[in-house]
Order: sequence, then structure tokens, then C-alpha cells
Amino acid sequence: MYFEKKLKKMMKNEISLDISGDISYQTGGTRFGGVPDVPKDFVWPVFETATFYDDEIKNRPLHFLAQFNCAELAEYNKDNLLPKTGLLSFFHITTAECWGFDPKDKGCAKVY
Repeated sequence: MYFEKKLKKMMKNEISLDISGDISYQTGGTRFGGVPDVPKDFVWPVFETATFYDDEIKNRPLHFLAQFNCAELAEYNKDNLLPKTGLLSFFHITTAECWGFDPKDKGCAKVY
């Protein structure tokens, strides 16, 4: 019973997204893949690594995964853990086996 109470205190609300169906592209909208909406002076993130297709260690561009419009998610943000406005954009190196468990993987993923 002690652990159950402790675990319940740590629980946070989840936000589930349905990404099926036809969705029109909107600048600043929530989406998976494609091209991120970033400022003109945005410097694309890189990570120094070798890849599964090239053993040369060099700076590689991170891959854009998704962006989330925080205003669109606000009504579901029950624990107030996300910003109320703006975009959260997620990038990760997908051509190397970097999972973030090893300290040398620092920088293999970025969130802006």
C-alpha cells in the first residue's frame, strides 16, 4: 500500500494523439514528419557520429521527427507540464544507433 500511494503521487496525465486520416498542412500546426516550421536563422542540429551506412565519424544532421503546437495541446495539459504557447520540435539521429543511454550519446536528440 505504501508503494501504491508513492506511485500514484508520481503519475502524470498523458496526451494521446490520433494521427490517422487526411490532415491538411498548417504552418505552426502539430505534425509528424515533413519539414519543421523554424525561424529563418535556425541552425539545423547535428550530431558527430558514424552511421550504419558510413563508418566515417563526422557531423550528421539530426532528422526532424515531429512538432507540437502547445496551444493545440493546452486543453489536454492537465498537469501543466508543457508551455501554453509555441512549438515543441523534436529531432533525432536515426541513421546511427544512439539511444541516449550512454553519456557519449549526448546530443543525438534535441527538442526546441
